[in-house]
Amino acid sequence: MRKQFMAGLAVASLLAMTACSSTPSATSSGAAPQAGGSAAVSNLAASDAVGDLAVNSKARDLLPAAIRDRGVLKVGGETSQPPYLFTDGATIKGLEADFIVAVSKTLGLTPEITNTKFAALVTGLTSRRFDVAMANFSDTKARQEQIDFVDYAKSQQTFVVKKGNPTKVTSMEELCGHKVAGATGAKSVILATEQGKACVAAGKPSVDVQGFPTVADAQLALTNGRVDALPIEYALARAQVQASNGELELVDTYYGPGLNGAGIRKGESDLQKALLEALQTLIDDGTYQKILDKWELPAMAIEKPVVNGSK
Repeated sequence: MRKQFMAGLAVASLLAMTACSSTPSATSSGAAPQAGGSAAVSNLAASDAVGDLAVNSKARDLLPAAIRDRGVLKVGGETSQPPYLFTDGATIKGLEADFIVAVSKTLGLTPEITNTKFAALVTGLTSRRFDVAMANFSDTKARQEQIDFVDYAKSQQTFVVKKGNPTKVTSMEELCGHKVAGATGAKSVILATEQGKACVAAGKPSVDVQGFPTVADAQLALTNGRVDALPIEYALARAQVQASNGELELVDTYYGPGLNGAGIRKGESDLQKALLEALQTLIDDGTYQKILDKWELPAMAIEKPVVNGSK
């Protein structure tokens, strides 16, 4: 499965991320930063992979009346995660930006995004600060205890290390006794913490897992030599390496296959059904694959969206 997933992932450059057209597609409220690490609502832009999309009346009719009448889909996401969400001047772009805009257009809504620290996404949802969380958001069993997911893409984990891999980390088992970094609450951090327990059970030193507010902060810790490796989702890893001016490299090891999805509050069956219908429409009309191809991540594709697909 690892080889099959990686075979479809082309090597992209940062130019591919920044060269996308930026047609503004979201509103800006100028709201003040809120607790939990969230910043003001910002403009959102889609690439030319999205294009003009017709409203799917069936999907729109499935929406909760409050969202349909408001005319705005409120989304929470970490906006320092290229290629998923990243800032380019006054706008936010990326793979997730394309999906957010495409889904919103299909539902006849205007998307509005709030920059939210990764660790605050679940609480942002449950406190009703936004309707949906979409930010390289891994569907995990632990998160399913608090929220539901409408999954729409595959994911894999890997490692980023300093050039030449001086600590020779090439697998989860080799993390024993090493220091690693990641965004607090990220799947990679959870898996590294679990590996630390396995190391201790095997009579080896644990893994020193250091959580940071953002992926960029974790990368800085690696670059500065404060940690030995950065366990991280593959697409994020690739972008980090490309932006490092040769200081970092990818380890050719892939683990932790899973699904990324749109997080929603439990019990919101109408919104769940509307998102399923909208995403399936995008898959059927080819927009979904165009978006993945635009960001050179075609192997993330799945045949149909699913609810809580991680078991």
